[in-house]
Amino acid sequence: MKRKFIPIRSTYLLCCVFVLSIGIQTKANASSFLPNYNPDPIEVNLSTEWQEYSNTEGVLIEYKMEEMNSPDYGREVNMVIFRFTNTTNQSKDCSWIVKIERGNDCYNCDGLIKPENTFRLTLEPQETIEGDVSNLISHSQLNIFGNFVKLVPGMSEEVLTGFELINLTVK
Repeated sequence: MKRKFIPIRSTYLLCCVFVLSIGIQTKANASSFLPNYNPDPIEVNLSTEWQEYSNTEGVLIEYKMEEMNSPDYGREVNMVIFRFTNTTNQSKDCSWIVKIERGNDCYNCDGLIKPENTFRLTLEPQETIEGDVSNLISHSQLNIFGNFVKLVPGMSEEVLTGFELINLTVK
């Protein structure tokens, strides 16, 4: 009885096609349940000065990159800090999903609707809420981890290259 083996090249090719189809399916699924999803690379200015991200329904959203010595991370890190300002005389509820890019590749596209990427915030009239670098965990909706400033062996060299607030709604 002679055994039949699939040549290694064919097996490798099948695996590549399978992995590629999963990646395409993930992006297709993201665009079907997130109407504002854009699979293209994100262009943001990761400056240390406040930059306007959006001004929607009377809520101004700004961001900046800040270097800090974080007790939450145990070392110096770069973080994107957000500032939300309600410029109206009414309360505003904001919600959004964070899309993150590292090395110009989407870092969290396979889990965009997971709770850790979905945020809500309520602003009272004329209120400003800004990310607090002294307690990053309790203000997680107001910051995005950028990168470690000094690496030790075993740490990732990936850095934040962009972000997007998908399905940003202000009511």
